Amino acid sequence: MKKLLVFLLALSLAPALFACGKDAPVDAVTESTTAEIETIEHTTMENTTIESMTFENTAAETTAEGASTDSLAVPTDTTGIVAYYNAALGKTGMRRTAYKRTMTKIAARAAFGILNEENLQDDPGVQALGNVDEAKIAPSDLVALQPGWVRQASSSVSGDTATLRIALKERVMDPGDTAFNPKPGTNGYVSTMDKPKAEQLVIDSAMILSGGVLSRVDVTRTVFGLSGGIYTIAIDTRTGTIQSLRFSVTQSAAGEAKCRVSIVPVSVSASVTMRWDTAAVYMPV
Repeated sequence: MKKLLVFLLALSLAPALFACGKDAPVDAVTESTTAEIETIEHTTMENTTIESMTFENTAAETTAEGASTDSLAVPTDTTGIVAYYNAALGKTGMRRTAYKRTMTKIAARAAFGILNEENLQDDPGVQALGNVDEAKIAPSDLVALQPGWVRQASSSVSGDTATLRIALKERVMDPGDTAFNPKPGTNGYVSTMDKPKAEQLVIDSAMILSGGVLSRVDVTRTVFGLSGGIYTIAIDTRTGTIQSLRFSVTQSAAGEAKCRVSIVPVSVSASVTMRWDTAAVYMPV
């Protein structure tokens, strides 16, 4: 009896199931199923891409951290860079292998038109006075630096070589200024001249440019300037020793002098301004 009731119930539901089948054709069911599959695949692909990207980023971060760890011995701050250079200089015997000074500007003026010349750096006498090109080996005048002398410093590492770039502060010496003495090795500046030599250069320039008209020149004022002093240093990170060093600086001197004219026994005031570029190369002994 129970089986008969179940059979009759099934027969009564058959028309309803058939009607539902008409509302949802096989193609629609297939499209719906395909869409669901594509959605699942797309979602899976997106998840895979995200996971892959996450993995790649993690690897990049690991590499960056590794590189950072490897270069920790080379500092990036000014105080650290100066200390790193000083330590390397203390480990390395150095010598100067090249020194070049090139006159880039010279001019002179005096009363009565005796001297009134611009752009005289090509004059043979001035060239001989202001230009120096030495390739001979000379003792090193490199000194340990102090952070207070430095205007800017940076470092970079490539393989086993660290390159340091240290720029010194600009310095100008006024007449009577005893706080700054631009002798070689002072305040970080190398291969520079002191005030007496700058004064002599002013005198010699005035004598050359006057063509022998001046019989005596007494310097009354000298201003000596140093700008653009830059160290470029290569250091072996394995040994902490210097591989090479180059120093460059722009020098300037301006002087006023009282001149005695030989033709007419009177004194006139003259001024001479000069500028030249200096570069020195140093190598380990």
